[in-house]
Amino acid sequence: MIIVWLIAGFLSVCYAGLITWIYKGWRQANESTVIPTVSFPGVSILIPVRNEENFIGQCIASILKCDYPKDKYEIIVIDDHSTDHTAEIVKSIPSTNLRFIRLASGLTGKKNAISTGIHSAMYDIILCTDGDSRVGSGWIASHSSLIVQGKNIRTGYVLPEAGDRLIEHFQWLDFAAAMAITANGIVRQKYFLANGANLCYSRHMFDCVGGFAGNETIASGDDIFLIKKMSKDDPHNTGFLADRAAIVTTKAESSWKALMHQRKRWAGKSLNSQDIGLKIVQVFIFTFVLVTFVSFLLMWIRWEQFGISFFILFFSKLVVDYIFLRKLTIYFNRTDVMRSYFACFLIYYVHILMSGFHALFPTAYQWKGRKSR
Repeated sequence: MIIVWLIAGFLSVCYAGLITWIYKGWRQANESTVIPTVSFPGVSILIPVRNEENFIGQCIASILKCDYPKDKYEIIVIDDHSTDHTAEIVKSIPSTNLRFIRLASGLTGKKNAISTGIHSAMYDIILCTDGDSRVGSGWIASHSSLIVQGKNIRTGYVLPEAGDRLIEHFQWLDFAAAMAITANGIVRQKYFLANGANLCYSRHMFDCVGGFAGNETIASGDDIFLIKKMSKDDPHNTGFLADRAAIVTTKAESSWKALMHQRKRWAGKSLNSQDIGLKIVQVFIFTFVLVTFVSFLLMWIRWEQFGISFFILFFSKLVVDYIFLRKLTIYFNRTDVMRSYFACFLIYYVHILMSGFHALFPTAYQWKGRKSR
């Protein structure tokens, strides 16, 4: 009985230590200084799209409002055989630095779209976002400033749009935690994550590492596989852009079913990641959640032994996560989402268990009208 309690206590201490480590790394990333732009290098902005008629106009408009000379960047929209009015909307936007490319017949998927855009780009600096996203006013300038620091690839904050529903609060908290984990890994050079909606790199480096070669068959992962490749031999030149003026906001999934399909897609790249540091973090968090869930089931059979261990695990995580997420919401001025904290905390258990299952046993899913694995 005491051994079970000690194990629960040990796991709780380790979990608190992990979250503290992540938080301090995130703080370190935020304290790094972005060198102000003294010159304006040319930037090619790539937007791979499929069926984004409801959002692509806002995305391009946000880019055109950036504080950056319009003759120093181009926007390339690469259409992955959309079946809606995405093409017509893009072509109707009056901008001399906007180009529209339709993916060649026989080619599909985001990785092929990005590769096509890179081969058509005018400049060596490649800056990527998604068609359902909007960028901050300093997005282009902040990324190009990091060229001065010699970064080969860098990613930045991506957060869902503000909303008042539980599903939107859950996604915001989940994204914010993921951003802190991403920043921590990069600033400490322990593991490397990225989000393709806010990703910048050199076309030269893209060619040097062979682009997406080696993971073409995985529908997702245009971001984390690429940053892992580019950081393998030169981790010092991988950066995290912690600039609130360069935050990218993305569309939150509107239904739990759509969110489930999104997370199934993301889970597919987890098992294929070769980043040992990242796997250690993922496996520990999954193990902690799984042990908590098993303790919950067993306490109904042997309350004296597993009831206390469950409450040790459950309430230690409840408190640690609250403190961590509260600090993130204060930083991003979104403390309103914390009123849904307890409900999101419970949903998170289901989310982690499902993500772990789909990572180990990937299944087919529907994404933008296509069936993928």
